[in-house]
Amino acid sequence: MKAESFWSFVDQSGGPDKCWPWRRGHCHGYGWVWLEGKNVLAHRIAYDLTHKRKAGRWKVRHTCDFPPCCNPKHLLRGTHRQNLHDAVIRGRLSPARGERNGKAKLTELKVKFARRQASKGVSGTRLAKRFSIDQSTMSQILLGRYWKHVGA
Repeated sequence: MKAESFWSFVDQSGGPDKCWPWRRGHCHGYGWVWLEGKNVLAHRIAYDLTHKRKAGRWKVRHTCDFPPCCNPKHLLRGTHRQNLHDAVIRGRLSPARGERNGKAKLTELKVKFARRQASKGVSGTRLAKRFSIDQSTMSQILLGRYWKHVGA
């Protein structure tokens, strides 16, 4: 795809500092382009067309948090981890904690109960056995290092 034809599908009417949305095909909110026999994210093409270094295996991150945006001023190269971190701090992706974690063996109610029992003198070892979890895990729960979001 030539640069001229690519940019003809980007709405730049908002000016140089506003988001420039991709006006063609979308999937999960992101602009897509059929290029050389495969779908390519439009914002990646925008990045590659305007930066001396191609994104390659890197992720192209949006500083504007608007998936169809192709404004090169809003795009930067980064790692997968940085991209996930962006999503978490912007509230688009919350970590699977507590009961939402598919591997959780306890519920918030059980964690609250265990902490109340521990405050009454019941040992962490006994509580761990009761809930069929490792004693070190129960210790971390009682110390507030695990299940931090659960109050008393």
